[in-house]
Amino acid sequence: MSGQILIVETSLCQRIHLRGVLESAHYEVALCRDLAAAARIAAEGPGLVLIDISRDTQAALALIAALRGSDDGAAVPVIALASQPAPELRLAALRAGADDVLDRRGETGFLLARIRSLLRVRDAAEDLRLGGGAARALGMADAVRSFVPAGRTVILTRRPEALPAGVAALAQRLPGGAVVRDPSGDFASGAGTVDLFVIDHEGGADNGAATAGLFRLIADLQSRPATRRAKALVVVPDHAPALGEMALDLGADDLVPDSVRPDELTFRVRALLRRKNQADSRRDRLQSGLAAALTDPLTGLFNRRYAMAELAGLTERLEDGGAAFSVLLLDIDHFKRVNDTWGHAAGDAILRGVAGLLRGNLRAVDMVARIGGEEFLVILPDTPPEAARRAAERLRRVVESAVLETGTGRQDTGGQDARVRVTLSVGVATGQLPAPGTDAVASLLDRADRALYAAKSAGRNQVTAAAISAA
Repeated sequence: MSGQILIVETSLCQRIHLRGVLESAHYEVALCRDLAAAARIAAEGPGLVLIDISRDTQAALALIAALRGSDDGAAVPVIALASQPAPELRLAALRAGADDVLDRRGETGFLLARIRSLLRVRDAAEDLRLGGGAARALGMADAVRSFVPAGRTVILTRRPEALPAGVAALAQRLPGGAVVRDPSGDFASGAGTVDLFVIDHEGGADNGAATAGLFRLIADLQSRPATRRAKALVVVPDHAPALGEMALDLGADDLVPDSVRPDELTFRVRALLRRKNQADSRRDRLQSGLAAALTDPLTGLFNRRYAMAELAGLTERLEDGGAAFSVLLLDIDHFKRVNDTWGHAAGDAILRGVAGLLRGNLRAVDMVARIGGEEFLVILPDTPPEAARRAAERLRRVVESAVLETGTGRQDTGGQDARVRVTLSVGVATGQLPAPGTDAVASLLDRADRALYAAKSAGRNQVTAAAISAA
């Protein structure tokens, strides 16, 4: 998506005016007066679209709807422009897919603040999105949702008995309702997470105390971990562009005047709740996808990639004078016999069983990863050589004494459910300062691997520690 702002405006004077305003704010601008040409340019995915809907209204609304329905344009912010737009036109533009509807001859400072706000929202959404192939591979592709949860809306006001009509009607018009709270109290308390705050300015545009309180409240919501991801819609006095401009720049997601009609306010609130739900879903998928990228799917342990990064971090701390750490390289003895005798499903069950035993017999600070077919790596922070060897012996004995289910439903020759005993060979190595020009992690793993090979050569089911080389 480009950073270019597309201006679709039939009036030459207005096109020149808008271009001057935007270019003075250092935006790259493309001009277009023809809706058909605008459709072709919009399909290329501009950064934002300003479109005049006051002339050929139906065609302009159709263009907005088409942009919203396309893969490339669905995330492009759109501001509809009209001369003193009537309430019915405002709502029609919002329903077509516009993010806001502004007076085309209104305050330029407010227009720029709205552009900054929408671009900020767009960029935040892009930060949670991966390319299609990578997203699908990591399980992060956007899911198609047939409905959006109602959400929890809180109206913050000190004048609950004198709320603007549109705000007062919200509780009855939203599926999830809305509760009224005093902003001076603990307004975020209660069960569940607040999805949207509707903030009432509570006074005229010249009310300095109310304005200062509004700005503090918006900044406070942005700073609190419990509320910073909630959306914020601010209700301001009519004809207060400077106040609205500052509210948007402080982080408000949307803005309406006191005189807003209930149907328009309800539509805007539902759009914000939908956007919040989408962001939460993407964030959840991003977290789960990243976790999956660092996790072995069979055992649930960390994978080799994560383990190598952890070792690199411990090595860097060691070079900075940090405490000694050790690693255990563990291999299941004669694992091929399990697969050959009971099948690969039984082998998978044994791997999961061994993984559970290792994980359940380590400290909370220790880390275990599956780094190969039947090979595991244990990282022991703050652990010198002798303590590491004792930990390895403990794990070896735990696995040796365990009877593991194959999970196949098959029975052995005695008619009992098939169970398997396995043993481990373990190589132990302790991190040490590397020689100049050597890879410390590779050197450590090589010493652990040689120790593991020695344990295998000595008859298996043994622990062997690598020697500490001279400094």
